[in-house]
Amino acid sequence: MVSNSTGHASLIGSGFGGYEVQALIGRGAMGTVYLARDVALGRPVALKVLLGSLARNPSMVRGFYREAQAAAPLRHPGIVRVYAAGIEGGTPYIAMEYVAGEPLDRFLRRKGQVSWQAALYVGAQVAEALQCAHDAGIIHRDVKPANILLDRQGRVRLTDFGIARVRAAEQPGGEPTIIGTPQYMSPEQCAGADVSFRTDLYSLGVTLYQMMAGKPPFHADSPQALTRLIATQPAPRLNRILQDVPDDVARLVAHLLEKGPDQRPATARDVSQMIERLQLEDGGRSAVPKALAAYVREQAQDSPLRVLTPPPTKDKSKQPASTATTPTRRNVQTRTALACGIAFAMCAVVASVWMVSGAGPSAAPAPAIDTATFTQQPDGTLFASVPAPAFRAQRIGFAGHGPALLVEASGLPTTLAAGATGILAMRPEEQDCLSVAPPAGSPLAEGTSAAQAAPLALVSSVRAAASPSIMLGQRTGTDDTKASWLVFAQRWNEAAPALNPAAAFESAARAGIAGLVPHARAAHAVLRPDGGAVCMTIEREDGTNELLEQRVYVASAAQPMTAHGARIVPDSVQYAPAGDRVAYIREDDRGKQELWIAPANGAPNTLIAVGHFTGEPAFAPGGDRIAVAWSAARGDVPDLRVFSTTDGATLQRLGDATVGHDAWLPDGNGLVAAARGDNGIRQLRAVDLADPANGRSLTALADGVGPATAVSADGTWAAGIAAACDGVCVVFVRLDAPHDDRVASRMNSNSTGRGAA
Repeated sequence: MVSNSTGHASLIGSGFGGYEVQALIGRGAMGTVYLARDVALGRPVALKVLLGSLARNPSMVRGFYREAQAAAPLRHPGIVRVYAAGIEGGTPYIAMEYVAGEPLDRFLRRKGQVSWQAALYVGAQVAEALQCAHDAGIIHRDVKPANILLDRQGRVRLTDFGIARVRAAEQPGGEPTIIGTPQYMSPEQCAGADVSFRTDLYSLGVTLYQMMAGKPPFHADSPQALTRLIATQPAPRLNRILQDVPDDVARLVAHLLEKGPDQRPATARDVSQMIERLQLEDGGRSAVPKALAAYVREQAQDSPLRVLTPPPTKDKSKQPASTATTPTRRNVQTRTALACGIAFAMCAVVASVWMVSGAGPSAAPAPAIDTATFTQQPDGTLFASVPAPAFRAQRIGFAGHGPALLVEASGLPTTLAAGATGILAMRPEEQDCLSVAPPAGSPLAEGTSAAQAAPLALVSSVRAAASPSIMLGQRTGTDDTKASWLVFAQRWNEAAPALNPAAAFESAARAGIAGLVPHARAAHAVLRPDGGAVCMTIEREDGTNELLEQRVYVASAAQPMTAHGARIVPDSVQYAPAGDRVAYIREDDRGKQELWIAPANGAPNTLIAVGHFTGEPAFAPGGDRIAVAWSAARGDVPDLRVFSTTDGATLQRLGDATVGHDAWLPDGNGLVAAARGDNGIRQLRAVDLADPANGRSLTALADGVGPATAVSADGTWAAGIAAACDGVCVVFVRLDAPHDDRVASRMNSNSTGRGAA
């Protein structure tokens, strides 16, 4: 053991019974807590010990073990479990479940006050945990933010039963008359009177009050003055000091803070049921409580640990120089783990709402995926990949002027990831990859399925470089009669969307209700380039769909943009650069497709072309033209055509090639296409519209690229999706670099592999 500055002997780095002590988590009045590893079971534990003089104080030892005796019988997902207790070398210890996350009090110090929706989300889970303890005859007696943990799964956990009282085993005498934390004590605790289960409910009320108001209801210069206030003065009503708090919420908190125990709710279960009713209320104040689990999961930081060695440096200047074909990032063990399922890597980020009251601080940065590798190819291209066998890249689009490439990755049909979609951000300059949005369909909280979040669309940075680049959809509702869809705008480099929904859409099972569409949901959304509106593809239960435009952050009715007809292909919807019209593709039951232009002012739609389309339509920067790969029938060789958006006239035919929605060069005089060569393999090709025959080849991948292409807003980078890749793979090309003739000479190579031929 090593003596530290506080006089305590440190256990870090030592063996303690059957545990390997790894780091210091923190210290409290009842002991020191370490992160340790259970050698026999191979699991992490929080090891709480009494050191020094504390371990020789019989009263302290009795109180220390009281926590283990109170919490050990409890089995509830909202209560930190106690695994074992004992004495090792004269040192008492308790081995508990290790919860990665942070205490609510530290969270509040970082974030300040939170919204009433967030407070109720936390309060409901604490109430459910308290009900489990109360059913076992245990009164916690110290409910406060410091004893509430926010874990990395978005759950709320109650801990520290160090001063709990087991009613069935109560003995008169032998305990202090007043015990607890003064700011959170009930009037009966302050008076030294008998406590009951309702004592914990008072402390829960103080915690809820503090979360919403940013401070407890009572404050004084001395403990004596504070206890007098608690015992005699009513707490200020929340809705009188916070205009955003509804009357019903303020009434619930006031009910918990009643001076007399008999005047408070009868049970913790009653409290959780009251909160549930408040969460389900409509009238413009409906909460999305389960969505907040995502915010807790992302925003709750792990407690700082004092470890023996510093974390590895991220400073690139200290990284060894790599050769031309060596990955610039390596992490073999983590890559293997990620290959087993990218969902865990991508699930680090999910949509969240309303957690911080007011404008609040900006969202946390999106976390990096260290397993992404960036390999410089001999022909000068940059090959980026994330080892995720169950996922493939589907759509791409550059965001901002960085640039960063947004990659929409979907689960393969034959895997457990089928139906899941997530969004990554790859930056070729920094050679890193960020996890921006989770796979669609992932539950927002463990054990829930009613509320889910899903990435809806990518937005072209060429047309909307200053706007948020991702739309996230959130479905709420607990039954089949009513569901709400909220659409959020999220910036490409942040871990959460804007605090308020960009648009809302509500459906109901009963027809004829004003403003509601029977059995409908928002399946896709695209942000208007100026950020002022969202175009949503509304799916109906009968299989039909339509486009509605909803103004952003404005409570107004959605305006229809299309008439009823064949189904709209969701990923085909794109705004023109000016935001005055939308392109979309319809498809009938026989597979025939039509390309349409819909004015945003509700004017009649214009039919541009009929046939079959491959890839995505791409508006030219001026909006007067649109490029899309067309063929007369499904299965025919596609012909990349440029159509007039005014009358549908074919302006140019560019051969067997496809594009993505971000394909145009900034000057509008060319685009980057996935063109098929003589060997039948598609490669990225820069097409000069003034002289299409003299375009230049940009890549020479052995297996070629997929149909999607993208060009950054400044015209510096082009990107395509690498074909036949085991995971999520993208190829980047620097457009302003000198052209390498080796690319063209290698286009017809028969070599195989993921890299250059």
